[in-house]
Amino acid sequence: MPELGTADGRRAAVEVGSRLQRLIALDDLWTSELESRAGQGAMAQEEVEALSAIGNAMQQELEFVPGQVDELASMLRELDGGQIEEALAALAVVPGLDRSPGELLEALPEDLRGSIVSGCEYLSDHSGEEAQLLGQKIASIEASGGVPPGDLRFPFRCAAMIALVGRG
Repeated sequence: MPELGTADGRRAAVEVGSRLQRLIALDDLWTSELESRAGQGAMAQEEVEALSAIGNAMQQELEFVPGQVDELASMLRELDGGQIEEALAALAVVPGLDRSPGELLEALPEDLRGSIVSGCEYLSDHSGEEAQLLGQKIASIEASGGVPPGDLRFPFRCAAMIALVGRG
């Protein structure tokens, strides 16, 4: 298991961040493509293949989510409150930020680390369900050329976004 503050820990954080960002970007593309085809009847074979490829890429990313977010949550559990405050204070003095460090810190949840760890746990617990739902949608597209609703479920997407905050 990677340790906080090490090169291996930073590598693990980058990997989970890039996977989650790719998953979210693919979900945006998947949803946009499905919404643009809604109400237009059955899709042509090349459209079915393209959407299946996007869905399959999302499923591949979902396979890696549990292990990677578990590593992130484990590293975050090692932090104490002072380390978190210090990191957030450093972020709050980024040039061009239109808020003072104090305003930024006040706008964050009281237990940011706990929220991020909970988000990671949610992702780990529910990524299999998301992959299964996605598989059902892909199968529906391939079987009938119909257009199911897109989007990862809202709680899953929110948990992915908060895990991205923790990755930082």
